[in-house]
Amino acid sequence: MLTYGPIVPGLVLGFVLGTFGEYWIHRAMHRGLVLARRHGDHHREGVGQGAIKEFRDYAGGSVATAVIFAPIDYFYLSGGALAAGLVVGLFIHAVFAAWCHQAQHDDPRLLRWQSETPVHFVHHRRSQARHNFGISVDWWDRLFGTYKADPNWRTLINAPPRAWWQIDWADTRT
Repeated sequence: MLTYGPIVPGLVLGFVLGTFGEYWIHRAMHRGLVLARRHGDHHREGVGQGAIKEFRDYAGGSVATAVIFAPIDYFYLSGGALAAGLVVGLFIHAVFAAWCHQAQHDDPRLLRWQSETPVHFVHHRRSQARHNFGISVDWWDRLFGTYKADPNWRTLINAPPRAWWQIDWADTRT
């Protein structure tokens, strides 16, 4: 029987797991463990692929996490409510992370919660292969000692400010 009490904790857990996954997968890319060539191209080009394509990539990781966790929850934990919340939390994270990744490339000033250092932007602009792996949040970089502050990051921006909806939604490169 499905009870709804665990849905909210599942939402939070899904979002937090999403940020944790984005950090570790990005870090693994720099170690050559996953998608190294594709990620190297991304660093050479220095642009995002548009928020819609970014979402596709983040959603793939979310689906994998949900497929692993949902049966465990259904049979051993809450009868599916925690997994339902987890899936929705992962989806919310995928949308948020896709937007954050593109915003870090288009206008990192949009990520006001990372006002000290927008980690992914600095990671690219300062060619930091060992620092600032977070994209939507900097929690994991701080926790695992890979955070590197850059108080002068604003000097690296050459474009006028954008509104949150003015990021590149679709890859316009040919």
